[in-house]
Amino acid sequence: MTMFRSLLLLPFLVALAACGGAAGPVERADDGAPASTVQPTAGLDDTLRIDLGAERTADRGNVRVRFVARVNDSRCPANAMCVWQGDAAVRLQVRVGSESRDTILHTSLQPSTLAIGGYTLSVPGLTPYPGTYPEGTDPKPTVLVRVVHP
Repeated sequence: MTMFRSLLLLPFLVALAACGGAAGPVERADDGAPASTVQPTAGLDDTLRIDLGAERTADRGNVRVRFVARVNDSRCPANAMCVWQGDAAVRLQVRVGSESRDTILHTSLQPSTLAIGGYTLSVPGLTPYPGTYPEGTDPKPTVLVRVVHP
């Protein structure tokens, strides 16, 4: 019976080896480099870490984001059990070219995104997370801002 299984397995192994064999012609980029080393042009997808009061830029300075204030933070503390995850809201000043917006974005509620100058901004997080620092302290917040451009 073992010999029979080996014979059934042989065509499969031959086909598998053929798939890993010699490839066709290698595609080359305009500069002659193999295509595998050429990075396709992709849209921007960047996440900025911005301390309260600070400003950061994305896309070579085309997008400027300032973290103005933590408006609300009702997220369920890490050391508690809650029925709802809660929400954090932050006030941001965003400038793309000559266009400028002062906005409030939320982590769980609406509005959760801002479309400006062809970019989309969202807030995937705010640190520190409630319940992860000693009671009675309130460390300086840092917002995570995701900047996407197709």
